[in-house]
Amino acid sequence: QMLRTYARQLMKRSTGPHFAVIDSATLTRNERRFLAEGAITVIDMPIRNAAARLVGVDASQD
Repeated sequence: QMLRTYARQLMKRSTGPHFAVIDSATLTRNERRFLAEGAITVIDMPIRNAAARLVGVDASQD
């Protein structure tokens, strides 16, 4: 709950669109509701892959 409260405060002070890198299979009902209420676009991929794409490297290499 505290993380959602903090996220709401951040969203109030920043313009959208908002995105979240999340494994959507693990989301709870309340988390899904929070994302929908905040019009947050879910990027359904492991954080490791998302970070690798942002910096331009291949995540499959260790």
